[in-house]
Parts: sequence; structure tokens; C-alpha cells
Amino acid sequence: MDKPGNLTRIYTECSNGYHKIDDFRAKLLGFLPLASATGIFGTLYIDSKTVMSGNHIALGLFGALSTIGLLVYELKGILKCTQFIFLGRWIEAILNKDIYVAVNEKEISKKIPGFFTELLEDVFMTRVVVEPVASAFVYSTVLASWVYIIFLKSCVYKWVIPAMVFLAVFSGIYVYWKIIFKKIKRAYDTKTQGISSVG
Repeated sequence: MDKPGNLTRIYTECSNGYHKIDDFRAKLLGFLPLASATGIFGTLYIDSKTVMSGNHIALGLFGALSTIGLLVYELKGILKCTQFIFLGRWIEAILNKDIYVAVNEKEISKKIPGFFTELLEDVFMTRVVVEPVASAFVYSTVLASWVYIIFLKSCVYKWVIPAMVFLAVFSGIYVYWKIIFKKIKRAYDTKTQGISSVG
């Protein structure tokens, strides 16, 4: 059985799966705030009398529950993308062969990192500039906006409750991502170390 060939096909599927999910999540992150802003500001300024008559609670609940539903889907997407990243790096560790490059007229052995390996080797990218942080900002902001609509007639709670919702949702998404990241990292690091010790 051609092991490298099989791994290459699995790697291709892994890469395709990651990019498909990542692309859909990116589109959703762009669409969600746009649709929410249109619904919120459009209703407030175009039909403000209807909103202030009491329908703002129903509107806010609809928006908040819809956002929560999409957030659950996003959390699943974060999990799948993280799994794809570590699976891709694990396969790259197996398939990566020494190649020889000319440096100052001398040939040296050099490892060429793959796409997933580079994602995980960039410390700044794996801790700060990541999709889950963007998701945390977008979903917490949108959900807080809908909660603001629910408490629109309350002079005090319409500011306090949305702020608490923003902090809770943002923290929840970030902590969730860090937990699954560390859990998956431990599992795949064990496998990668086994490959390195054999090689």
C-alpha cells in the first residue's frame, strides 16, 4: 500500500475541508453584522413608532436567538478548523522530507514547513490574530446590540445589560477556543513527537 500517496490524498481532503469551513465562516462573519445592522437601524429609523409601541422586545428576541443559533454553528466551525489545522500539521510532519538547497555554494539540509505548520509556528498568529478572536468580537457585538433593542425603553438596563452580554459572550468564545486548542494540541503533539523520534 502506498502510504505517502494515501497521506497525500488525506492531506488534500484536510486542506479542502479547512478552507471550505473557513471560507463559509468568513462570509457569515461579514453577513451577520450587515444583516443585523440593517434590521436594527432600519427598524429604529424607518418604523420607530412601531418599535417604541412594544414590538422592540419581540424584534430583539428574534435577533438575539437567531444570533445565538449562528454562534452555536460558529463554535462547531472553530472546533472543526482547529482539528483540521492540527491534522494537517501532523500529516506534514510525516510527509516532510529533507531537501537540499544551495547556500553560499554549499548544500545544506533544510525542512520546508507546510501551510498548517506555518499557521501554528507563528506565535503571534496563534494567540492574537486568529479567527476565533474575530468571531468573539462580531458575535458579542451583534448579540449585545439585539439585547440593547430588548431593553430599549429602560434608561438604565439598555446600557448595562448589553455591556455585560458583550463581555460574557466574548470571554466565553475565547475561553472555549483556548480549551479546545490546548486539548487538540496535546493529542497531536504526542503523535508528532513519536514521528520525530522515529525519524
